[in-house]
Amino acid sequence: GEGWREDLKRLARARLADGEQGIYEGLRREFDAALIDAALAENAGRRVRAAEQLGLGRNTLTRKVGASRSRRGK
Repeated sequence: GEGWREDLKRLARARLADGEQGIYEGLRREFDAALIDAALAENAGRRVRAAEQLGLGRNTLTRKVGASRSRRGK
């Protein structure tokens, strides 16, 4: 369904209402991380298959996973 879009709109509106600046980049990173996490979980951690399903190159997926982990402090 479309529930995730409404959730995203609510989150964006709340952050905008709080006066946050530059929310696009942070929300985009969170969205990317959620997609990547789901694809990796669905494919038992197999990055090649997860990348194929997402329409990304394996190296791009690996780079995004690394960037996401470094931001999370893992």
